[in-house]
Parts: sequence; C-alpha cells; structure tokens
Amino acid sequence: MQDSSLIGRKLGLLPVFKVASPSYLAQHGTPQRPADLSAHQAILYTSPTTDRIEDWKSLLNG
Repeated sequence: MQDSSLIGRKLGLLPVFKVASPSYLAQHGTPQRPADLSAHQAILYTSPTTDRIEDWKSLLNG
C-alpha cells in the first residue's frame, strides 16, 4: 500500500464465473477442459487493487 498508515484486511471471497453465450459456443466450439480456454476470446478481469489483468487460472474441486 502506498500510504503506510493504511491496513489491508481480507474481507471475503468474490466468485468469478466463466460464461459464454450459446451463439459464441456454436461458432467457436465448447471448451472441454480448462486448458482449452486459452484458444478462446475473453473479457478479462482487471484487479482494482493491483491493476493487473487476471488470467484464466482456476481452482478445481475447491
């Protein structure tokens, strides 16, 4: 944090979902495994805290 008088605390988790329209899937195919996502177009999430673009990393089974 730029201002050292501030304290950062984790407040909770924010779930992020990967979704696609039926027309997109009809045109580009449906990914079968997480590795397939790299071949698809995406609107990426940018972290408001770090200003970094989050990638396709996912937690599987939890």
